[in-house]
Amino acid sequence: MGFYSNDAQGSTHISINKWIHAAFVYNAASLEQTVYLNGIIDGTHKPASALAASLANLTIGTNQVISSPVNFFQGYIDQLTISTRVKSSCEILDEATLVAHFTFDSPSPLIDSGPNSISATASNYTIISSGKINQAISFDGSSQSYFQASSFILLGVTNYSFSISLWVSPYNLTGTLVFITVNLTQTTFCYPLLGFTSNGPLVAQIYIGSSSISVASGPILSVSPSWTLIVQTWSTTNGLRLYVNNVLVSSVPTATTYVASGSASNYLLLGNCGNNCGCLNGAVSAPGPFSGAIDDWRIYSRELAAADVCSLYTMA
Repeated sequence: MGFYSNDAQGSTHISINKWIHAAFVYNAASLEQTVYLNGIIDGTHKPASALAASLANLTIGTNQVISSPVNFFQGYIDQLTISTRVKSSCEILDEATLVAHFTFDSPSPLIDSGPNSISATASNYTIISSGKINQAISFDGSSQSYFQASSFILLGVTNYSFSISLWVSPYNLTGTLVFITVNLTQTTFCYPLLGFTSNGPLVAQIYIGSSSISVASGPILSVSPSWTLIVQTWSTTNGLRLYVNNVLVSSVPTATTYVASGSASNYLLLGNCGNNCGCLNGAVSAPGPFSGAIDDWRIYSRELAAADVCSLYTMA
């Protein structure tokens, strides 16, 4: 990527039929070009001269310099943005891997403030002022009390890394915190990712196939008004991990297989399991509604490292 024959080239061969995030940064002050792939630096170059910019049309999907037919792009493009400043590596990593971020702050508490504008709805909830970071969403523990977001495509891809982060302030230690399903009315593929066992401890779960759930068992959380940071991560390298208040409390390194739905239609429910409480529930023995408050819910398409968890914990 760059300025005709004065370009920066990445080092990774791109796979077809798979979504990737690509970014290019040009720093006019330092004359540096940087190529990012999925939020990670993949190539750098220092051009011989500065960009000689002029007013011209922006063309997407074809290169008028290269001869036909290889000058046309074949594939999908989404979320194209152009910024008139140099973005940091941290910003680009977030844009590439922060799938959704719900702050639950007024005046638009159900709006995704992440880069993808994920659609969401909620029922029988209250926005309270005493959140961990500004305001928070509170669930009353009834069967119709929930928050629901859709279009989590990468959660439907087998063995694709992910992380879930949220602050919780439970009124009691029962029910479902985060629930995944491909159908809101049928129990075709659904289970609790985060929830509580019958005697109160927190658990994080993934589906590993053959009707089996892998479980990372956590501690008994403090109830309201205390707030607790929960982070669930999964990758083929480290398996299933559960962090509580910046501490790795449970790890299942053998859980290196995450079997997904294979569907692009994946819903996440917060604070309930909706009409699908009869699914494969693992260690969440009573996967009903959750009674308590939740704040700063984030979903990532990568495994958060311990340093990332520390940043989430200290920023609140």
